[in-house]
Amino acid sequence: MWRDLFKNKTQFISIFLMSMLGMVIFVGIDAESAGGAYAAEKYYKEYNLSDIWIQGAGFSDDDVRTAKKVTGVKGVEKRLALTGTADVKAGGDDAYMYINFINEGDINRLMLHEGEPYREDEQGVWLEEWFARTNDIHVGDNFTAELNGIKVDAVVKGIVDAPDYVYFVSEADMMYPNYTKCGLAFMSSCMYPDSSNMIYNQLIIDVRDDMSDDETIDTIKGKLEKVFDRDDIAVTDRDQNLSYATFDAEVRQHQAMGLLFAVIFLAIALLGIVTTMARVTASQRTVIGTMKALGFSKSRITFHYVSYGLLISAAGSVLGAWVGFLTMPPWILGMFTGSYLIPDLYGRITKLDIIAIATAIVVSGIVSFLSCRKELKDPPAVTLKPPAPKKIRHSALEKSRLWLMLDFSTQWNIRDVFRNKLRSLMGILGVVGCSMLLVCGFGCFDSVNGLVDKMYGELMTAGNKIVLSRDADYGYAYDLAVRYKGQMVQEMSVEFVSDTAKKSGSATIVDKGNYVHIQDKDLKPVKLDKSGMAMTQKMAGLLGLKKGDFVKWHIVGDDKWQYMRITQIYRDPSVQGITMARKVYEDLEYDFKPTSILTNKSVPSGLTDEDGVSSVLNIESMKAAFSETMEIMNSMVYVMVFGAVLLGVVVLYNLGVLSFVEKTREVATLKVLGFRSGKIRNILQKQNIWLTAIGIIFGLQGGWGLMYVICTTVSDTLDMFPIIKPLTYLFSVGGTFLVSVLVNFMFSGKVKTIDMVDALKGVE
Repeated sequence: MWRDLFKNKTQFISIFLMSMLGMVIFVGIDAESAGGAYAAEKYYKEYNLSDIWIQGAGFSDDDVRTAKKVTGVKGVEKRLALTGTADVKAGGDDAYMYINFINEGDINRLMLHEGEPYREDEQGVWLEEWFARTNDIHVGDNFTAELNGIKVDAVVKGIVDAPDYVYFVSEADMMYPNYTKCGLAFMSSCMYPDSSNMIYNQLIIDVRDDMSDDETIDTIKGKLEKVFDRDDIAVTDRDQNLSYATFDAEVRQHQAMGLLFAVIFLAIALLGIVTTMARVTASQRTVIGTMKALGFSKSRITFHYVSYGLLISAAGSVLGAWVGFLTMPPWILGMFTGSYLIPDLYGRITKLDIIAIATAIVVSGIVSFLSCRKELKDPPAVTLKPPAPKKIRHSALEKSRLWLMLDFSTQWNIRDVFRNKLRSLMGILGVVGCSMLLVCGFGCFDSVNGLVDKMYGELMTAGNKIVLSRDADYGYAYDLAVRYKGQMVQEMSVEFVSDTAKKSGSATIVDKGNYVHIQDKDLKPVKLDKSGMAMTQKMAGLLGLKKGDFVKWHIVGDDKWQYMRITQIYRDPSVQGITMARKVYEDLEYDFKPTSILTNKSVPSGLTDEDGVSSVLNIESMKAAFSETMEIMNSMVYVMVFGAVLLGVVVLYNLGVLSFVEKTREVATLKVLGFRSGKIRNILQKQNIWLTAIGIIFGLQGGWGLMYVICTTVSDTLDMFPIIKPLTYLFSVGGTFLVSVLVNFMFSGKVKTIDMVDALKGVE
């Protein structure tokens, strides 16, 4: 075995590398995603993340008792969740704050980092860790928040994190958290400025762990909706919670990408085993016959050759799993720091990883057996003889007049391809995998950059965005819009209900102006319907709706529900929900209250000193913020591009060496007939270019398909569509050809080293 492994080391090393790379990617990404999912689930369980949220207005102790009577409900707490601002710097800059007034605190318990644990009726405030650290706030400091024009002063009692705020951003932060300007605070209900008139707007519900088979979260939600029987509430679960759903979607996307990459690598590794083992057993035909004649059993000889595939695959898979586990989880999970507030993020080996390793080894053994059984099934008397020559039949092409018009090198290569179909197929598939990953990798960069350009070049054409504070009135917003010739926009959180789903999203109300645009499902510009409501394509898909259907929705915190027809479907990369004109909104008896102003005029940085302005964002800062949200995806792209190049080198080099060894006799014959080494190398290169071209054609299509899969597995809040620029195709084609030509150049140099006597002598 060791002698044969060394003799065919190039082929076996390539199989080893492909097995290893497949497991590095699969186990690495699976361990990262499994570790993230495990850490999140452990965090949620330890700190009792609520299972159901009921949002509305005016919840009382009677409502708490009503909810507790529902079968399956374990605990219920009421709380008041508001947004406000806080003065966090000496310069007077305000930070956007999520402020929760809570009571018992047994559901969604706070994880303490420093200071005193939360206690009911305790005076003080508990701040989120990243916000406190970023703004240099410590336990014992004074903290001032402002709610609807009322200031709340408190002493910082603790630095904490909360399981229902693993991910949170302000309206001005796009999708990437900015803890300098956005924070999270918790206070006891006794800290509310006017506790006698306090109106709770949330019930958070914990369900029993030992629910019966006919009890599910959905059935409990249905019971709660029935017992409350109010149109001014929304009952949601974890899948509709922005924090929970965003992290869950991130994990699922990584799992899908890891599986796709691993399947490509391992499938090509198995093809390598097939071709290599078939050649090894064919070259040892007389050795097999001799062992049979000496009394070795068929099963023992079979196991000997099957063990080649088992050994190489096992070594590659185990080493790859180990390397992947040690390298990829720390790298990718390290990027989660600051984006997702989950403790103890470490890689974790799962049963799936063990099953994948075992499956790869077993399948490699089966493939090894199938590839060499032809030489093992014949009796010794037959095996000891040279194999009978293949019956060569001339194809229809060889019988045609066209054949006579082809030059010798073309004829020679066509015959070689059709008489070694499996080897040629492996080469094509190797190129397909290489070009597919290159197209997908570079295409991801195109898609991310394309989204940024589309969002801030086509859909929003303003150069600056003035974000207004929550207490800014309409008159002030109007004066700013006139001063900077801007367009007023109101953005707010809403909830949607259809017959099949309930989702949270955004509503965008636009005033007169020309800075907000929409595009249809084909990404072509369309005008916003001035008398109807438009919904994003992704939100419509999540709700199971289409143009012309009706949807029920309401503004978060408002008890008034609307039932409206969807008159348009449009696409938006970053914000999923609805858009309507100001007149349509006001016809619903709402007051238009702008949250931002879009303008192309220069806006002085000192404008933030005014009480009504929260922040001023320019287009470059908005682009940078969005690009930061895609950092984790870009890291996956780097893995993809590196793997594509390595895949191409390993597979094509293995194919080249294998092809050259099988054609040694033919190449030697060409040399005897007077062909120079350079001419022979050109003949070999021509076949390589053919197979590469065929593989690239299919690889370009496969790359687009892989891009589509990745784009459809992103979170519900992001509508990413595949964008692949012509230059990307050019780079992918050029890169694949470059790898192919260089690899072929490496092994075709062996033409000069052929031992003519050994290659041309008869079989003894």
